[in-house]
Amino acid sequence: TLLMSLGAFIFATIGLIFFIQSDNFGYLRVISTFYHHNGFAGFLLPFLPLSIFVALERRGAWGRILPYILPILLFSAFFLTFSRGGYIAAAFSLVVFIFLLFRFHGSMRQFAPRLGIILIILIASVALAYGLFAVKEVQSRRAEISSISPFVESAEGESSLSARIEYARLGLTL
Repeated sequence: TLLMSLGAFIFATIGLIFFIQSDNFGYLRVISTFYHHNGFAGFLLPFLPLSIFVALERRGAWGRILPYILPILLFSAFFLTFSRGGYIAAAFSLVVFIFLLFRFHGSMRQFAPRLGIILIILIASVALAYGLFAVKEVQSRRAEISSISPFVESAEGESSLSARIEYARLGLTL
């Protein structure tokens, strides 16, 4: 599990580096080496609760702070994908993870500190993601771009549904 989490950490780090170095302010999402942000969010989903578990249960040679860097970077990269479906799936998986964690530890005395650690990890991840996005906003102002957005602006009369219908029509002609 640690090796798989390390692989996800590498992909998230690559994605965050690409995000920081990107000059495309019109479509600003973390995609790492994936083609689409939803695919990258789906890739990160299994590793989010796993990384929290590793942070909660690993001690010793890893030190006291190092195990928490993994989930903070993974969650930050995940938040910056701006994948709404990913957000819903992550919320569901975290609720299930917290339920299972409570059932495993049984008493509130053992569970409460772990829940506090999970909340600190999530708050730190949101703060890091917001900070990185704010840096990109400052860069866009310096480049004299009016606004940045994680979303592509649609053409007049175009919607997500009409674009998908067009993609399906073009796929059928192949």
